[in-house]
Amino acid sequence: MSQELPRQVQLRRDLEQSYQLQQGKSYLVIKDPITRRYFRFTEAQSNIIEILKGEPKDCESVAALASDKINTRVSSTTIEAFCKSLEEKFLLETPEVREKLGAIRGQQLEARNFLYWKIASIDPAHIFAWLLPRTQWAFTATFQLFALLTIFTGFTITWLNWRSLSGAAPALFSVYGLLLIGPWHSW
Repeated sequence: MSQELPRQVQLRRDLEQSYQLQQGKSYLVIKDPITRRYFRFTEAQSNIIEILKGEPKDCESVAALASDKINTRVSSTTIEAFCKSLEEKFLLETPEVREKLGAIRGQQLEARNFLYWKIASIDPAHIFAWLLPRTQWAFTATFQLFALLTIFTGFTITWLNWRSLSGAAPALFSVYGLLLIGPWHSW
């Protein structure tokens, strides 16, 4: 029969802490930078949290240190229950908490990076199945040669008439020119 080793507990090192005074009572406020949640603890709880900083300790040791610090007897079952609540809030350094925080951190990265954004979309297979027979002619060598000649002709006409085009370009930025090229022109 093997004897189980006592559970070691330790507070996470990356937590941000500050003390606040409210209605004459001192509270410890802990911010978790990963989950972006805040937790408020009483003075007695903050004394136990102070003990949980640093090296990992078993619950029996924490109970003895807490009893000395707050001058009242604290049982190890109370410490175990308190540590369980800290673990549920992801404030303790355990493999399970690290795994859950890793998943949360990954989700946060996905939320910030627009490449991970999910948008509603449709399945294009039906559209392409309908479109392909109707546009098959655009993939022939004859059409591609025709398109290349058309583009080359457009560049040639632009090059041959560059002076008159560049001289007339400022006229497009008049009121008449804007009305001429505006979107309502197609009415």
